[in-house]
Amino acid sequence: MNKNIKLTSLLLAALLLLVNCAKVETLNLKSHTFNKVPEYVIWFQIAGLDEEHLAMLRFNLKNEESKTSFESARCIGKAWVYNLYDLRPVSRNSFQAQLSSSKNIRGTCSDLNQKPFWSKIADETYQVGIFETGASKGQSFYNYSQCKNDQFSKKFIIWSMSRPPNRKRSLILSEREYIPGAHYYDPSCKESGVCYTNIQNNALNIWKKFKDNNGRKIFILRDYSYLNALSRGKILEAREILAEFEKIHKLFKSKLLLGKSKLLLVTSGAAQKFEFPKKGQDWARFEKYGEKIIYRSSSLLSPVIAEGDSSENFCGIFNESEIGQRIFWTPSRKKLEVFNF
Repeated sequence: MNKNIKLTSLLLAALLLLVNCAKVETLNLKSHTFNKVPEYVIWFQIAGLDEEHLAMLRFNLKNEESKTSFESARCIGKAWVYNLYDLRPVSRNSFQAQLSSSKNIRGTCSDLNQKPFWSKIADETYQVGIFETGASKGQSFYNYSQCKNDQFSKKFIIWSMSRPPNRKRSLILSEREYIPGAHYYDPSCKESGVCYTNIQNNALNIWKKFKDNNGRKIFILRDYSYLNALSRGKILEAREILAEFEKIHKLFKSKLLLGKSKLLLVTSGAAQKFEFPKKGQDWARFEKYGEKIIYRSSSLLSPVIAEGDSSENFCGIFNESEIGQRIFWTPSRKKLEVFNF
């Protein structure tokens, strides 16, 4: 009798496994492989971005049925934006919380006591680089690098679309190779913040040299220029910046990392809420002149847009300090443990 029960259990287990193997797993109506840690992480941190802002791109597409690359993502979640000290912290502190997986962020040197999320995984084999655009002196990672306790930025590369602090001694974006712990600048940028290169060309040129080094990569594109444009009522400028990042996102998805194990992640800080016009004529004036904009406080929830491996971990609502650790999360329990084999 016991033998029959065991045989029946084994047959049921085998049948369940066969059914599971034959099943096509999907996420957002697309085939998807779950619990797969990405080899390449391309992370867009865009200050001021709210998911409703994608309307500025969508309503300029030639075909109304088309979708932007951001909209075509597997999963869109929301992140609570607060820490131990502030509700609605400034974007720089939100971005630091996302990288350090900590709510203990003040915007001071004490932030560096929190280790970055990639140093907390067992296998530290990721090469990390952060490309900053539109950062003021107060927002740039350069401030952290002046801290005596800075061990945070010593292990990754920083590229800034900003004027070199010392033109004779500063490293520039066009160097032949990049060294971890170094900070590279764009010599075309002026003290006013105007640069004579564009975000897309710089990002792609940096990536080309960065990826040539063997190993897994985390490439973070951190932007403040979008929020700066919104704050000045320059809607057309903001749309052009957002369109540039959408093109970069699309290139990584469909060309640069086609067939590779990758996660494309888009997050925000200080997501800016405002009311869009209701009519076409008002929309034209809204874009061209910044008219009829009703600004509201930055949102307590910001968008998280995920495409690729591990994107299933970004569905739902969670704190922004959880974002980094969700990239590498997989269930600790194996399927076969259910059957005690």
